[in-house]
Amino acid sequence: MNLLERWERFWFQDVRGESFAVLRIALGAAGLLSLIGFMPIDMFWAVDGIAPLPGSGLGLRGWILESGLSPVAGWIIFLALAASFLCMTAGLFTGTAVAACFLGSVVQSRWNSLPLTSGHTIMVAVLFCIVWADCSGYPSVDAWRKRGLPGSDVVKTQPIWPLRLVRAQVAFLYMSSGLFKLLGEVWRDGSAVYYTTNQNVYGRIFQAHPVPAGFEWVFTLLTYLTLAWELAFPILLWNRTTRAVALLTGVGLHLGIWATMEVGPFSWVMLASYVAFLDPRTVSDLMDRWVGVSRRALPDSPGAGVSQPAS
Repeated sequence: MNLLERWERFWFQDVRGESFAVLRIALGAAGLLSLIGFMPIDMFWAVDGIAPLPGSGLGLRGWILESGLSPVAGWIIFLALAASFLCMTAGLFTGTAVAACFLGSVVQSRWNSLPLTSGHTIMVAVLFCIVWADCSGYPSVDAWRKRGLPGSDVVKTQPIWPLRLVRAQVAFLYMSSGLFKLLGEVWRDGSAVYYTTNQNVYGRIFQAHPVPAGFEWVFTLLTYLTLAWELAFPILLWNRTTRAVALLTGVGLHLGIWATMEVGPFSWVMLASYVAFLDPRTVSDLMDRWVGVSRRALPDSPGAGVSQPAS
């Protein structure tokens, strides 16, 4: 297999759609959790709440404020986005729901960016990657509605490149984050994790219950481990064993961030994006066992049986 064939296989190998469906569910759940954090609605969604002053852009927000429609507009945007994420999670009208979540999230960042964190930016980026894929496979309401119809037992495949884009997005995010951290003195001297977890802005625990002085070396170790892990993440992905180590380390890191720091939905969005790194063949096998039906592959489809690893 020459270099061009390897390149085409890397981006365009056919895989079954269950991986896209599970990623859709994870992102939808993370999106719903994010919306819960943006409540009460009158505070974060109304033009006269905690929001940038009207007057920029097309003047729509200013007109809404002058018309007295601020609370109504806030509720409409919130409910529309909540319904979109709910449909996306359930797999109901999947294609439309995923597109609505992407567009709605973009609108949200323009409507009121003040309460948003980097998790929202990541959500938009990942939604952009999967909006081009068919995410309506099992498990989804759309798939179950089609059960028993002619052709419903046929396994449909699609190119893997949207999953590859999500993986590349996550890898680039970690690498760029690590490079920027190198510019910070507190990351180079090993004190970054100590300061970020012990301040009263982001800290959950340690600002009220300080770690004994004899254990502060743990913060230094975690600082350097985080920096090394982020810088090495793209390289670790190229081997199956090191990829598993990198992802498990990431799970521990983000659960630790969630437990010790208040950074909004960032941890949950990142963990949801990790679904894209699961082996599509393994995900499909698990879904077959869970659904409990046997389906046949499309004839003449080069990747219908998914006989080649797509990890």
